[in-house]
Amino acid sequence: MKNRRAIRFGVVLLFLCFFIRSSNSQLLSDDDIATKSSFSIEELTEDYNQFWNVLRENYPYYDYISQYYDLDEIMAEGLAKINSDSDVNDLYEVLSTCCRELHNSAHLSVIDNDLYNYYLQMMSDNNNEQITPWLQAVSRPQSTLTYTELLNGHSEESAYDSIPQVDCDYYTAGSIAYFKYYSFLTDDRDQNVITNYLDDLISSGSDVENIVIDITANSGGNTLYWARNIVEPLGGSYSCSWNYYISDSPMMKSYFLDNTYFDFVPLPTDEKTELKNQTSLEMIYKTENKIDFDGAINQYSGIRRWVLIGNETYSSADEFAVFCKKSGWATLVGKMTRGDGMGTTPVIASLDNTGLLFRFSATFGLNDDYSLNAFTGTRPDYAQKRTETALSACMRIINGKR
Repeated sequence: MKNRRAIRFGVVLLFLCFFIRSSNSQLLSDDDIATKSSFSIEELTEDYNQFWNVLRENYPYYDYISQYYDLDEIMAEGLAKINSDSDVNDLYEVLSTCCRELHNSAHLSVIDNDLYNYYLQMMSDNNNEQITPWLQAVSRPQSTLTYTELLNGHSEESAYDSIPQVDCDYYTAGSIAYFKYYSFLTDDRDQNVITNYLDDLISSGSDVENIVIDITANSGGNTLYWARNIVEPLGGSYSCSWNYYISDSPMMKSYFLDNTYFDFVPLPTDEKTELKNQTSLEMIYKTENKIDFDGAINQYSGIRRWVLIGNETYSSADEFAVFCKKSGWATLVGKMTRGDGMGTTPVIASLDNTGLLFRFSATFGLNDDYSLNAFTGTRPDYAQKRTETALSACMRIINGKR
């Protein structure tokens, strides 16, 4: 029997998303909301304005992005597209366009059918009472009706079922075992990929001196994916930590401060002032996110590890890169990531009339230089050259041509 090691996370959430309802920051009772299949222009307009009100009050980066985007213009252009012929699909497109114009910064997006179905699948076997308030929202009658019957593109088949398998390869030059992970969504499917391939290589007489994990095209998924499928199989003990920060808003109060699962504490005045000076943003509470791996040394533990990153590396994939950098688990090679891996799972709000869901990151994560991880990403230890891929740069470094 293989020795199992313990994985301990601080406030890292173990599921992709929790749900919360907000109407200008007031929670609604499902009993008071009747489902509807069609909506007046007034109701669609109310939902459109609610979207912006929720962001203005709760989206932690609202003031930050207002320095780079003309929010008033984006709001006005979106509102002008809603007319008497509009339906919930039109509102979905208008809101999605607004999010895209903001480059979907810090997970800002409208939930589509595939992601909605994926959330349902993830939560179907979850009995964790700590997240009960969020789980209740997914069964809100209007959201259920909208996503199962009204919104175009509804399908029983999730697009996430078609995520490519992990690519495995071996390079003689450098004795490299190479693994490319396209996503961290399929938690159980890839559990033995690394160990099976390494065992095959070693049993065939191949030398393995370097393990290269490629997440350049990985936009994230589930924290437990990389913990269980990548770090755990290679053994050893590693730990790191960083702080999560949140603002003092109505949604943050109901989402984090009133939840005993989290342990946010008020920032001391001097630290709050320092963060304000460094970031120009109001950070009121903080909590430590600590990740500990306590595993036995195995035959793979001494093999040098490299992780390839790029500007598509995002969310929990960026979190994996942050873990590698802070704990020393692997050397990072490539380009700056897209970031937003130093926060909790995005929060989700539901629009009162249509039940459309949208999400955004609720917590601040800061790099060592005080830059916002959600916007600047994680820096590689070795940057690839313009004419290189992350893999070719890594092979150059491994072969001593730095």
